[in-house]
Amino acid sequence: MYAWCLILSLSIGSVTMESLEAPVTIRLDGRGVPTVVASNMHDAYRGEGYIHARDRFFQMDMMRRFASGEMAALGGKIVLDLDRQARIYRGRKTCKAIFDALSDREKGILESYTQGVNAGLASMDDIPPEYQMFRGTPAPWTPVDSLLVNFSMTMTLTSGSSVELDRWALHRNGSKEWIDFLLTANDPRDRPMIKSPDGVEQMPPLPPPASKSMPTPSVVEDVSSGESPGSNNWAVAGSRTASGGAILANDPHLLLTLPGIWYRIRMQWPDADLMGLSLPGLPGVIIGTNGHVAWGFTNATIDLQDYVIVEADPDDPSRYRVPDGWESFDVQDEIIEVVGGAPEILESRWTRWGPVVEEDHEGRPIALAWTALRPEGTNINVLDMASARNVEEAVEVLRGWHGPPQNVLLADSDGHIGWILTGWIPARRGFDGRYPVSWADGTRGWSGPIDETLRPVVINPEDGILYSANNRTVNLEHGRLLGEEWATPDRVERIVELLGDRDELDEEDMLEMQLDTRVPSLELYRRMALNAVPQDHPDANVRKARSLVEAWNGHSDADEIGIRVLMSYRRKVDAGARRGLMAASGINAPSYALPSAPIRYVHQHLPEGYLPAGHDSWEDMHRQFFEETVSMMVGGEQGLDYTWGQQNTSEISHGLISALPGFMRESMSVRMPQSGYWGSVKVAGKRFGASARMVIDPAHPERAILQTPGGQSGRYDSPYWMDFHMEWHQGDPTPMEPGAVTQTIELVPE
Repeated sequence: MYAWCLILSLSIGSVTMESLEAPVTIRLDGRGVPTVVASNMHDAYRGEGYIHARDRFFQMDMMRRFASGEMAALGGKIVLDLDRQARIYRGRKTCKAIFDALSDREKGILESYTQGVNAGLASMDDIPPEYQMFRGTPAPWTPVDSLLVNFSMTMTLTSGSSVELDRWALHRNGSKEWIDFLLTANDPRDRPMIKSPDGVEQMPPLPPPASKSMPTPSVVEDVSSGESPGSNNWAVAGSRTASGGAILANDPHLLLTLPGIWYRIRMQWPDADLMGLSLPGLPGVIIGTNGHVAWGFTNATIDLQDYVIVEADPDDPSRYRVPDGWESFDVQDEIIEVVGGAPEILESRWTRWGPVVEEDHEGRPIALAWTALRPEGTNINVLDMASARNVEEAVEVLRGWHGPPQNVLLADSDGHIGWILTGWIPARRGFDGRYPVSWADGTRGWSGPIDETLRPVVINPEDGILYSANNRTVNLEHGRLLGEEWATPDRVERIVELLGDRDELDEEDMLEMQLDTRVPSLELYRRMALNAVPQDHPDANVRKARSLVEAWNGHSDADEIGIRVLMSYRRKVDAGARRGLMAASGINAPSYALPSAPIRYVHQHLPEGYLPAGHDSWEDMHRQFFEETVSMMVGGEQGLDYTWGQQNTSEISHGLISALPGFMRESMSVRMPQSGYWGSVKVAGKRFGASARMVIDPAHPERAILQTPGGQSGRYDSPYWMDFHMEWHQGDPTPMEPGAVTQTIELVPE
């Protein structure tokens, strides 16, 4: 009850803050959601820092420690591996260089926020209980720590370039025709917002088998294709809504922990009224509305990393080749403090292009070039969204925001909508980024960011809708500048279907879409199973499983069973189709998960000559894999009668729960059967799902909907620890606007 008591004590007095220019009022509603009211922007950020620290300081500390590789100094050996991985990037030094490169305005905002955080930390009568458990002491905040929080999110949202090594096996051993087919970024179900000029995008043709004498390549049986959970957002123009105002819907999907990643907030100062989601550790409203424009994100999943083959000097391994000769590796010892143990020393070796992270098949060092490690690749200009008054102004603000690239969808109070791809996007020179190459002779590398004319932007499309779901958002030619690893079109295809040509849409319609559990992508597998497995199959369990598949309602609802059978069956038949393709191609790349498009092509066309060894026909393979699926399920703990909700039970907990005492674990975790699936608009896995659901017409903030898991407070002993969770779990709408004021904190200058 500590947090609640602290609020009451503060509500009857005031808190002195040395750095304030004028008084700041923080009004809290009955669920701990603050409205920070200030007379200027910097004081507003000081107030936000204060309330973030009071409610979420331990979470903020964990994020800066994760990015800097300093977890073990508090959590001990159990988190040492995380530190080893993070120290490769020299996070603290990297973020210091980013801070030094920021504008004076950005530095001033981070410094004001930092002053508020440290005032909030100093005001605590009792430190967060995790420090007591780990016998630690919270260290003061710095502006660089905020950039570490940003770097932590960038690490979370960036796909690793290790996939380049897997692709390289294809390029070394396969023909161009096979590589084009196996790596195709074209799925017939794609819904790019920027389409090809002629409107036609064909899949590459399936090449003939490379050689009948080729041995069947070894494969990892559980390498699956297309399982790509992620985020959704869409915007509907005023021409298609009941009110005539534009509506934005956004449900960013992330790893779910307690407390949740986001913190609800409203911030007001002259000429600014911001409302939505903030990220503890960073200033501002990250996703939300300013009363004129609403904005929301999905991760762009574009390629921001390249593996660079490093040509070490055979006569002097301490140096490597560069365009103008030889250069010494930058070698530093990273000292990892480990509470309760001796420090560990990790050698960090960098090149001018980035840290050495791997070796190739010939034992050569591989360095990682990553936009997040370049000072110019990060800034906090998203905060300028506070002053955007319409979609066009918002697009101009977001052109200059450098962070993990996002699909930002926009809606303004005049009924207009827009989309822009943000971030510092590398312009590759002399190579396409698919696999590692040497940059030693200067003919390959990055020539700065892409030309601004190539940045994807759409404003007010004719059909009045925009949408993204981590999928390919542009045509194939444009997409080649951005990367290869798009999410499958499963979710975006369903979003476009649900929007259709409907008009008179409102906020409740948008929330209903966010909760949609239909799984169209599994219908192909249902047809395959029902065609291959006879109704009178001699095995009673197989007959039962077949009937469950036939009776499945097509949704990932918690009480359904057939989806469990299809999910396991899909992985088996996808692996079988992959095995046939790889054998026909003559390429041995056992760990590379193919895109979904070539796999689905095989399922739909059942081409002769591509059947994996050991099967008489595709139907025989499908039947056998269904039988194996049933046998595995019957022999498992859950059997055939478990519902999807029982298998898909959420397991959301404190990030360090395994290191906490047993008596704390029950109150710091939650398990609930749930609907949802990675291929549904409602994505829901055991530890992954909607970190928020937001629906906004910026002209009518009183109708805006916001759902968040957990609660406002990061303290498990607070009444605000879990009080939003059931509404998020059940999909019940909760207002974005804070409720009636129940407590007040007055911050006054010294």
